[in-house]
Amino acid sequence: MNVSDTGMSNITKVVDRYVEVFDADQDSYVLHPWTWLDPQGGTPHYVFILPVVALVALVTNITIGIVIVKEKLVSSANIIMIGIAVSDTLTVLSPTPLLVTIYWQNFAKEVPFDLCVVWEYFMKNICAVTHTASVWLTMYLGINRYLGICHPFVMRRRCTIKSTVQTIFFIYTVSVLFHLCRFVDTKYVPEFVSNSSTNTCSARYADWVGDVNNQRTYECIYYWCHIICISIIPCSVLIILDTIMLRQIRKSEIKRSIFQTENQKEASKRKQSDSIRTTKIIVTILAIVCVLELSLGTILALWTLNMMGYLTISEDILGRTSTFIHFAIYISYPFIFLLYCRLSSQFKKGISGLLSCESSSRRKRTATQSLSLKTQSSLIIDPP
Repeated sequence: MNVSDTGMSNITKVVDRYVEVFDADQDSYVLHPWTWLDPQGGTPHYVFILPVVALVALVTNITIGIVIVKEKLVSSANIIMIGIAVSDTLTVLSPTPLLVTIYWQNFAKEVPFDLCVVWEYFMKNICAVTHTASVWLTMYLGINRYLGICHPFVMRRRCTIKSTVQTIFFIYTVSVLFHLCRFVDTKYVPEFVSNSSTNTCSARYADWVGDVNNQRTYECIYYWCHIICISIIPCSVLIILDTIMLRQIRKSEIKRSIFQTENQKEASKRKQSDSIRTTKIIVTILAIVCVLELSLGTILALWTLNMMGYLTISEDILGRTSTFIHFAIYISYPFIFLLYCRLSSQFKKGISGLLSCESSSRRKRTATQSLSLKTQSSLIIDPP
């Protein structure tokens, strides 16, 4: 694994400790911490933790989809939640199998040439697309709930099932287009490794990117577009919507307490409680996403300023912080599932029903096996 011949050490102060699996170029490990190696060697701890997190996220998000479909909770907001669940699952699941395979097969420093493009797509590009879609879908969920609270008539007219599905597909399409350049900006050349029967590869920028100055400009444009479009704009929108929705909830509670009669209060108490609880839970989910995405955007901004020469921050600090934030993002997926479980009484009922069905089927299987064993025992003890 050779360092690129572009003289990277002379134009940036970032690459002083970590090494990219294929090349130490201007590619950011902040967005893809699993593709960078510590020169001291060894297997990183996340190789053992990431599969567990991926499995938990997969199970919980599948459960969300099953409950929504089984309990017929099909609404525009729930369809968006299914889209977010799919995006989150793909984000954490995309790099995990290949990462585990690479380290278990001791290919971390010598990835076989046949896996180079696969590594690029699954470790970087696909998870970047799905993560971006997840953030934008979360912003769409916030807008949807805002319309439901503050402009219910507009929501009924605009946020139909058909329009929601079309918007989700549109978000995924734009997300693919946003990262499309990453699918074509790298080429791989075979590289012979001494004392090894496996040829690895070396990553190079595609010819259309240009020389080293163009490469740095290209990376800076991509990173700042990422910071603005995936961190700043969505989080700003979510913060504004969260504030408006919380104020609207407070106003609604005051108005209802003043104008409703006692009988009306009792009749609408449960419905009002469910609506307020749903809004508060969604506001909590949006706040979690804001905190994590703003943190990741801040680290990426520091990396970019380092690369441009405006700052000098320890790469070790940036690398460890990036890994921690990514773990926090992945762990937030099951935690958000727990919030979904409290979203409404019908959703909780669906979860309980799903678990009880599994328990009853397990008891039935156990009873059937026990009856079969008793029958076999009686045949053995009392033969005809």
